[in-house]
Amino acid sequence: MAKKESARLSQYLRDKANIYLVYPQKLPRGVQPRDGRFGVDEVWSAIAEARRTFTRAGYTLRQDPETQQRLLDDTYCREVLKEVPDMVRRTLALKELQLPEVNAEFWVHLRESSKCLIRGLPQASVALARAAMESCLREAYTKVPGIKPYVARQKTLISLIKSLSQTFDLTKGQCGLSEIERDNATSVSEIAGGVLHDRPITEDLAFTVFNKARSVIQGVTERNTKLDLRGH
Repeated sequence: MAKKESARLSQYLRDKANIYLVYPQKLPRGVQPRDGRFGVDEVWSAIAEARRTFTRAGYTLRQDPETQQRLLDDTYCREVLKEVPDMVRRTLALKELQLPEVNAEFWVHLRESSKCLIRGLPQASVALARAAMESCLREAYTKVPGIKPYVARQKTLISLIKSLSQTFDLTKGQCGLSEIERDNATSVSEIAGGVLHDRPITEDLAFTVFNKARSVIQGVTERNTKLDLRGH
């Protein structure tokens, strides 16, 4: 009976990779992938951690540079392929939102936040979502009539939220933060502040923070775009 092909490319590639100890060296005849890779993962971990964080005092990597490169390449490929199904699940869990095309600094932080969220890095995602929202609010505040750019730069995030909430009321909703957006922005600020002070966060909460930050950015940017169009 013919072997059934994998339904997804990620699983197909993982199956193909499992015939190798470390590419291009194949597993010994009769050895199954589930039997392990004979300590390869332990060696890889030591090589990676020596560069990603610190190596323990007195420990020296014995592998030559070429071997280290092969081990890292092989294991990173396996690591990413293993994560793909969860990356797909997280991506599909994000809602589609429309936004006018704008040239703004917040895009960089927002894209990096989403990438961290999709890769399963909630702490980093939350910190970057906060940075994206703050960048958006700071830019929005500079467009309030009578506000000088240096004033916006000096404000804290909480102060920006308060000022833009007042601006929304004064302009009858033409710019600033609505009540819901104010609450969302405050929530993002508080949760992200906890992350920056070593308070662990779950994946579900990271999704909540990202969605709130994106919702705030969407509302503020749409109002700013309308104001810009009126100004022209």
